[in-house]
Amino acid sequence: MAKVPMTFTEAEIQFIDGAQGRKLAACSDEEIKKLLAYCCILTGIQQPPAGDWKTVIIAFIRKYYGGITTAQAAQAFELLAKGDLGREAQAHYNCFSPQYLSGVLRAYNQKFSGVMKRYHTKKAVGGRAAPASTPEAYYKSLVKVVEKQNRIPFFWAWDEVYHYLLQRSNGTSRVQNDMETKVSDEQKKQRVISYLTEKYPRATLQRFDLSAPRKPAEHYK
Repeated sequence: MAKVPMTFTEAEIQFIDGAQGRKLAACSDEEIKKLLAYCCILTGIQQPPAGDWKTVIIAFIRKYYGGITTAQAAQAFELLAKGDLGREAQAHYNCFSPQYLSGVLRAYNQKFSGVMKRYHTKKAVGGRAAPASTPEAYYKSLVKVVEKQNRIPFFWAWDEVYHYLLQRSNGTSRVQNDMETKVSDEQKKQRVISYLTEKYPRATLQRFDLSAPRKPAEHYK
């Protein structure tokens, strides 16, 4: 029997870290819309889904792929753009359809099949449990990504991280004051990013432009 490798590649580490992000089933329509736009830019699809087409795809994502995270979905299309998911997943005919999405995510899941099992096994051997999906775990995983990659990801479980910082602030910071007012998801994300840029001033912020995509290089840096 072949020995199961207990070390992980950079892509596998990103996959494991990404598992601590926000699940697609818990994302708002706007969050999924941004994810779709990002995926279209990476793959060269000229326009993201709109109207009824977008509504159907969002419902399809929540129903069949709600268990993966925004970070993992983004990684799937980043690897596709690099040519790391095979040729079968690449053909889109300038149309972001449920069938095309399924092909990409199926290839992605196959590529990382068994990775989480190896990770849990390694944690068990080391006497530590795998991280739970708690606000603190989301925060620690995010910090790990920023420290390793020197970049702040565009997609993450911002709401959970925000509430962890809210609890940890113990009433002494600006974040705590937000308890008295209604704060939108985008504001929570910006609060966390502001905190991270102060904590890691050399880290770059992953960005992309949603306006009239033309070429990936013009909208992603």
